[in-house]
Amino acid sequence: MVIVIENVAISMMVIVIENMAISMMGIVIENMAISMMVIVIENVAISMMGIVIENVAISMMVIVIENMAISMMVIVIENVAISMMGIVIENMAISMMAALQTPWSDVFPSETVTLSCSVAGGSDWTYTWNRDGHQVALQEPDVSVGSDGASLNISSARQEHAGQYTCIGQQYSRPVQTKPSNTVQLKVYGNKPWPILEKDPGFDQLYVGESVSLTCQVKVSSGWEYHWKKDGHLYPTANSGKNTLNISSPSLSDGGKYTCMATRGSTQFSTEDSNTLSLNFTVIEHMAISMMVIVIENMAISMMVIVIENMTISMMVIVIENMAISMMVIVIENTAISMMVIVIENTAISMMVIVIEHMAISMMVIVIENMAISMMVIVIENMAISMMVIVIENMAISMMIPVPRAALQTPWSDVFPSETVTLSCSVAGGSDWTYTWNRDGHQVALQEPDVSVGSDGASLNISSARQEHAGQYTCIGQHKSRPAKTKTSNTVQLKVYANTPLPVITQFPSAKKIYTAEVVSVNCSLDVSTGWEYQWYHNGTPVHTEKHSLITIPSTSFHNSGTYTCKAKRGTPTLFTTGYSQDHILSISDIPKATIKGNTPWSDMFPTESVELTCRAEGSSEWRYMWYRDSKPVVDERVVLSPDGSTLSFRAAPLVHAGQYMCRGQHKERDVSTHNSTEHPLKVYGEFKC
Repeated sequence: MVIVIENVAISMMVIVIENMAISMMGIVIENMAISMMVIVIENVAISMMGIVIENVAISMMVIVIENMAISMMVIVIENVAISMMGIVIENMAISMMAALQTPWSDVFPSETVTLSCSVAGGSDWTYTWNRDGHQVALQEPDVSVGSDGASLNISSARQEHAGQYTCIGQQYSRPVQTKPSNTVQLKVYGNKPWPILEKDPGFDQLYVGESVSLTCQVKVSSGWEYHWKKDGHLYPTANSGKNTLNISSPSLSDGGKYTCMATRGSTQFSTEDSNTLSLNFTVIEHMAISMMVIVIENMAISMMVIVIENMTISMMVIVIENMAISMMVIVIENTAISMMVIVIENTAISMMVIVIEHMAISMMVIVIENMAISMMVIVIENMAISMMVIVIENMAISMMIPVPRAALQTPWSDVFPSETVTLSCSVAGGSDWTYTWNRDGHQVALQEPDVSVGSDGASLNISSARQEHAGQYTCIGQHKSRPAKTKTSNTVQLKVYANTPLPVITQFPSAKKIYTAEVVSVNCSLDVSTGWEYQWYHNGTPVHTEKHSLITIPSTSFHNSGTYTCKAKRGTPTLFTTGYSQDHILSISDIPKATIKGNTPWSDMFPTESVELTCRAEGSSEWRYMWYRDSKPVVDERVVLSPDGSTLSFRAAPLVHAGQYMCRGQHKERDVSTHNSTEHPLKVYGEFKC
């Protein structure tokens, strides 16, 4: 075909021979001639063009063979020729890589994040960053970019920093730009995590010497180092950073309230403190007795050693013909008592030495027929006091009257209305005593309601505590057969609360709606007194398998929904029970499915038409949305996304936008994703040619 319009001539020809197609065109415009040819043979395409303008000739050729493209150009200007060639072979294309330099792709508020972008083998590039298809603004708070853009730093992460990051390289000296890099997904949780603290064995009452192990665990992300607190202060451990604290052969001083926390990263990001576990250790009475008797002709030797907890008693009796020697040594913590009695015919000698810290007391009594001699020497630091009493005929013996010890036999010194309380009073080594009790300096009346005293007064029992029973208790001993009365004992403080306590239930995470397969914990706690064992109820039915304060559901399902209550109890044989906590509603919902809606009336578009799609899921404000085209993430500078990703739009619809669109939601604060939406087809027609 030949077309001539005024001073323009156009010649066109198409030849098709079996598997070869040849297309030719020639255009002549005044002093310019253009010649074009395209040849396609199976998988080889050759495109050629020649342009002649006055004294300039330009010849161009492009050859595409499977995965290789060859471009050639020759320019002749008068007597100068310039030749250029470019070859691109599949894996010789520029390789871009975005990478996360911090160890975790899921972070928490205030953590630092660093991403890097690089071109393999290249250093003369600058880089720009995109998040969810939009360029990261350099003025964003807490976000900074290196001088050449190769690194992106987030100094304090927030949820708006979450998303899919890509980078693009621009060469310094040439107008060459790379394609977008691979995608790096960054997740930012809404809140700091809460570690869960558990103990093994799980008994409320532990004994001195009984090993116990505490385990602290953060159930989200990784890389945690654990730290321990006891009674609110950091607790140094040999295995610092581990999530297990082993207390071997504990003593009374190891009792207290334990919590834990976790940190990670160079900036030492820290979690919230865990729940509190109270360890209470009780002393088990231990007594060892060793005895030995030796008889040699007319001499007998008897020896005994008794060890009771922190007290050691050593005794020896020697009998030789008409002489008897009795010796005893008692050591109680920082007090040593040494006693000796010698009897020779009608003479008896009794000696005692007591050493208490910086004081020494030496006593001796000698009885010879009808005469008694009593001597005492007291040494206090640098002062000595010496005393002697001699009694002849009407001999009198004076004995030291002991001080009784009052003690609380029930495990707690703070009790609640209707709890039982037992106190005891005793004189060491004595059973010939009766006792009276005082509260706040006044004698306890035996006719008080709910108060009873044992036959000899050694025990005081309160069967149902009331506030008027609170106070400071002491006791006094009266010898049964002699007019000897002890001094007042030590003081035992008893506190009685006005009301029965009510436990409180807390939930983590604290959201009102929990989705299936999530991890959720509920904790029942009392902030007064100790020794509690907990009883849980689900929809009014006791949960018999749970006796601890914390219930963790590792993967929720619908049968976990409902009303949770709890109460606490303690004490044996009389069991005291608190009131019920307030009802706690746990709502478990199915994970919703995202839905796509086309806001433009047609699903088949032309290249110049605009397109807008909307993604929604139940509880839409909870979700951020991600888009996929033909099962691949949509990463395109020409695509515009709303801040939460719910709307996807582009002003024009070239062929690259055609495909099957799908979306899903990612919860803004928790590790939950919606079900994928149904695929939404988008068809884009090619350009019309006349």
